[in-house]
Amino acid sequence: MFDCGLRVGEDLALRWSRVDFKHCIISIDTIRIYNSEVKVNDIGLKDMMLDTPKTTKSIRKIPLTDCAYDALPDLFKQTHPNEIIKLNRSDIDLNDFIFIKPTGKFHGYPLAITSAQVAMPRISDRAGIPRLNVHGCRHTYGVRLREAGVDINDIQDLMGHVDSETTKLYAEITPKIKEDAVKKRKKRQALKNKARLDCYYLIDVVISTFLLNFRSIHNRLRTPLRNNGDHHVIDQLQFLIV
Repeated sequence: MFDCGLRVGEDLALRWSRVDFKHCIISIDTIRIYNSEVKVNDIGLKDMMLDTPKTTKSIRKIPLTDCAYDALPDLFKQTHPNEIIKLNRSDIDLNDFIFIKPTGKFHGYPLAITSAQVAMPRISDRAGIPRLNVHGCRHTYGVRLREAGVDINDIQDLMGHVDSETTKLYAEITPKIKEDAVKKRKKRQALKNKARLDCYYLIDVVISTFLLNFRSIHNRLRTPLRNNGDHHVIDQLQFLIV
């Protein structure tokens, strides 16, 4: 959720068949309706409720970060050491779910929302970060994208929001964004100042070159004069040089 910004229902429904390691993309096309999972089945667990996302915006492809790309294969090795529990439904393959119970009697059965909620404080403590709820990970994803300078419309697409107003609630302006904005402004001002100095330098070089050439012309003109008119021209040149 930190690296892909998925909703908890999207996370719980995520399957290996939706992960494209070759192109580093996750496809989101299914959600867990965990609030409707109330019926207990024969093995003592609540039946899963899967559905397509409510909006077309939620059906999307998300690029895998390097962290997620490296973590997913390790997770598969940890959760699939042996044969897992079978579910008596031909339309669902438990082997395909990413987030499953790693051990115990119900090893291999997809995690419930309560498992994720209970685990979050422990995960936060181990990571040395302030305690977050499950949805806080998604919020963090949006904020980090905004801090990295990602356009608000691109964040909207990645998070699957119908409108940008919702995205703005997640990708709020943080102190880091403000600080970066000030740094960019200072950098632009510094570039403008440098360009102005370069311009002044160029003008100075042009004027200096002109004067040197002009003095050279003046020296060549210091030859015996034929008439008083030549004296008048030389006097004007000397006045300009001074």
